[in-house]
Amino acid sequence: MNASPYFYSLTYGDYHVYADGAVLASGQHLLSDSTRGFVGFYDLIWFSNTGYLDTTKVHRQSNGIMWEFKELPDGKFICSCSCTQYEGQPVDKVFRVYPDGTLDTTFHTGINMGNIYAYHPLPDGRVLLGGSFRRAADPNQLLQLVRLLPDGSLDPTFENFHQFDIGILDGTPQVQRIEPWQADKYFVMGLYRGVDGDERGGICVIDTTGALLPLMDECLNGPFTYQGLTAASIHGILPTPDSSGFYLWGSYTGYDDGTVNDTLQRFVSRLLVEELSTPVVEAVQASVTLSLSPNPADRTVLLSWGVQDKPGGSCQLSVVSAQGQLLRTVPIVLADKSYALDVSNYAAGLYHLHLVVDGQWVSGAKVVVE
Repeated sequence: MNASPYFYSLTYGDYHVYADGAVLASGQHLLSDSTRGFVGFYDLIWFSNTGYLDTTKVHRQSNGIMWEFKELPDGKFICSCSCTQYEGQPVDKVFRVYPDGTLDTTFHTGINMGNIYAYHPLPDGRVLLGGSFRRAADPNQLLQLVRLLPDGSLDPTFENFHQFDIGILDGTPQVQRIEPWQADKYFVMGLYRGVDGDERGGICVIDTTGALLPLMDECLNGPFTYQGLTAASIHGILPTPDSSGFYLWGSYTGYDDGTVNDTLQRFVSRLLVEELSTPVVEAVQASVTLSLSPNPADRTVLLSWGVQDKPGGSCQLSVVSAQGQLLRTVPIVLADKSYALDVSNYAAGLYHLHLVVDGQWVSGAKVVVE
């Protein structure tokens, strides 16, 4: 890429490869394409499938380095950065852009501190996020594994407040990778020694509601000390072709599967899994579009929705504060297609409204109370 007359590499962040071989790269790099007006530091840059700067694209700038990003099912990208502005507009540390790099102003996470290391987008627009971060609305709450709704707010139907601890290791506990397994589970990997007080060796398994499962609860990767720092982390996992086990890799010295402690294991291990716990599986729900009127509101806001598929199951409306606190849950009838919500007792500010059917989030909106 440095062979291009317009590009000089500096700090690399992440990259995405398109089907035709073109590449989108993040970080912070120096462009000198004066003909098209791209001169100076840029943080989201397109390259052709020959490795040269794509002169047909609009490259993007921020006031800090852009790090990890991930393509979403609709072609947009969710991004993280060490910045407060993108293309001259204020952004959170996690924000979303359209396929051409234009900022999506309908998405707000409120994340203002920390680092994001892992994304796993879901088909319905929600995203699993892993790292170590905080939100401006609740600065005392450390978040390490959350599920975001399509508007960027926390999904109230997911366990967003697991606490990963570092134990005997040095550094800060970090969720660094999230991998789906089958249709109802996720491997959550990284640098940590425990989850919610239970000892876990850099890997745990959750179901689709975020519940911690006992699968692999006795597996521990052995720590090692290098340059005075003690570490042990899991970086990835893949099932064997016959699904009888897994290949697991990371940085560790020795591996204990709960029965055998093999002190000679290094970097890559093959695990056999014979017993699996039964997870909670989220049901596929009707497609719902939620609208509000009036908004802002001071007394009553009318919620209305259209249902594209035949609805079923129990339905609840949840009201959540901007700080993530659940304020109220009321049962509603989805087939009624409307509900009048009294907001006269709420303090002025922003509130999140969520429709939940059989425990699964199906739609949401934001209302401003005056």
